[in-house]
This record gives sequence, structure tokens and C-alpha cells, in this order.
Amino acid sequence: MKYCKGILRFLNNWWPIGILLIPFVILPFIDLTSITKQNFDNYKEKIEFISWTFASIMSLVSFSTLFLAYIYENKLIAASKNFKSILTPYVLTTAELRSAIIDYQNSTSSSREGLIRIIFGGFIVISFFSMLIWGAALGVYTKYQFSLYIDLTAESVLVFGIYIFYIILIFILLFLSIAIKLIILNKDPLGKGYLPMSKSIFNVKFLVENKADMNEFFMKNPIRLELFKNVNKTRRSTYEVIFHLPIYIANLRYVINIYNTESENIVTFFGKTKNDIEEEEIGGKYFYVVTNNFEESLYDSLLNDSGCYGVCKIYDTNYNLITRYILSRKLNSQINLEFIFLKTLFTNISNDQDWNLIKNNENVNNFTKYQNESGRID
Repeated sequence: MKYCKGILRFLNNWWPIGILLIPFVILPFIDLTSITKQNFDNYKEKIEFISWTFASIMSLVSFSTLFLAYIYENKLIAASKNFKSILTPYVLTTAELRSAIIDYQNSTSSSREGLIRIIFGGFIVISFFSMLIWGAALGVYTKYQFSLYIDLTAESVLVFGIYIFYIILIFILLFLSIAIKLIILNKDPLGKGYLPMSKSIFNVKFLVENKADMNEFFMKNPIRLELFKNVNKTRRSTYEVIFHLPIYIANLRYVINIYNTESENIVTFFGKTKNDIEEEEIGGKYFYVVTNNFEESLYDSLLNDSGCYGVCKIYDTNYNLITRYILSRKLNSQINLEFIFLKTLFTNISNDQDWNLIKNNENVNNFTKYQNESGRID
């Protein structure tokens, strides 16, 4: 089934190039018996007129197509560079990473293909008729009689030259058609294969499969927890926890353990983002209200313990640990504190079972929950 899908995808992408092969099916059936010495000059004049007409049209269409192809090729070069920067954002800040993501989306967006697809279609049509009509003209002059043996007579050299130039024309048109089609298909000009659509990139599964540096990526796109005390003078105050991600990414599975000064786990947050993101969400920020009824005792513990910290663990779709880093406590005020990225942990850990918290909720598409020190989950 996968093999059949591959063939259907290939045919769907490349069928316009097959149109250029149709003239070679039609040419052998063209009737040349009506051409005589008496009416040859009449045919010659028609051929010259059609040739000049098609040559003019071909020049305009070719120039327009090549000009647009050059512009889009430059966009693909920029997209390819941004793609590599996204996978390995060593010299980028979070803002620069977001800018690279948005630029990549703009460079590979399907909306940009409309004009070049129309021009490409015109190029295919003109190429088809050029190959057919000039192939017919070749038959008028040579009766399709060709020999690789050249006896250095004027007629032999001219006939040989006519076929050579026609073959060169065929290869040029085929080459340009294939090159333009590769641009439409987002062929990576600086690497192998094709550039993926922007939606598929911002997914943990894709990043892992394409060997992105996950430590570096989440150093530039770290999870942040924010805690609020909503003061109410007439009623009991409430406590709120919000999960933040600077750049939205799908299929993100995470566990955040918060420890006190004695390194005792007092609360654990865990969750998963949805499986796919929408086009308009690419490059945007993401936040999720974990709870607006956080326990007062837990909030006070985190507020009063200046040495508390967090450890964030991120997993792939198979629950393999792909990166781990420390979150430091940042006190903004008595009613607001955060846990923000401090440094990446490169040491391996054994007997990690925290991923079970996420797996037990695998059927939930988008969630973040927390578990207190007594084991109760909210």
C-alpha cells in the first residue's frame, strides 16, 4: 500500500511533464504525402510564420517563467538556511528563532505558488505545441529520414544539424520544466530531498526524526511556569498556575518536578500539547491555564522557599527522554512567581518513570495537570 501511495504521489506531482512526451506519439501519424514540389513553398511559408510566432511567444513565456523561478529559488535558498537554523539554533535567540520560523513559513507557503503554477502551466502548453509543430516542420523538410552517417555533403550536414537542434530544444524544454516543477515542490537547493511544509516542522516527532539538537532547541524555547495569587478582599483568594511556551510546538510531552531546598519533590506538573498545530499558530506563543484553584499551602511553600527549583523533562512520542533542564525560581512579587530556564542537564538518569503520568492520559489531546506531594492529581 505504501508503495502504491508513493507511485500515485509521483504521478500526481509529475504528470505535467508527461504532456511533453505526447508530441512524439502524434508525430509518426502526421500525413506527409500531401507535400509535393509544387506546394512545398506554400508549406515553407506557413512553417516560417508559425515558427516566428511561436518563437516570440516562447521567448516571453520563458523569460517570465525563468524570472519567477529565479525569485522563488532565492526564497527556497533562504528557507533552506532557516530550516537548518531551526533544527540547530546555536546562534539564535528566542526572538530570532521565531523570526526564522515565520520567514520559513512565508517562503514555503502554498499561497506563493499560485502565480508560478499559472506560468508553469503556460510554459508546458507552449512547449507542447512548439515540440509538436517544430517536429512536424522537421518532417516536412526531412521526411523523418535521418542517418548517423555524415558524408560531408551540404544536405547531410544540414539534415543532421536540424535533428541535433531539435533534440537540444527538447532537452532544454524538459530540463526547464523539471527545474521549475522542483521549485514548485520546494526542492531543497542546499540539501537533499524537499523542504517540508511549515506545519510538519513544529512537531516534536519531526524534530527528533530529523536529528534536531533538542537540548539547544529547548534552551531557546524553554517551558515556563507562572503562579499567581488572585487577591479578593471580600472572598477567599484563589491561586492560579499558567504553563507558558515561547514558541508553540505540537506533540510536546513534559514533566516538571518542583523541589524544595532539601530536594524533596513537593509538586509535579505534567502534560502534552495537541498532536498538530494550525497554520496560523505557527511561530506563536502558547499558554495553558493549568488550574485556577491551586492549593494555598503549596503556593505559600513555593513563595517562602527561596531555594526551591524545578526539573523539566521532555519526551518524544515513544516516551524517550530527549532533554532535561533546571528551572530556577523567580519571585516577582508576593502575588506572582515564576519558574524559568536556568541550565540544561546533560547527565543521563536511570529508572525514570515520570513518563507514566503522561501515558496514563495519552487519549487527552491537550492538557496540563499537577500532582501534589500526597499523590492527588488535579
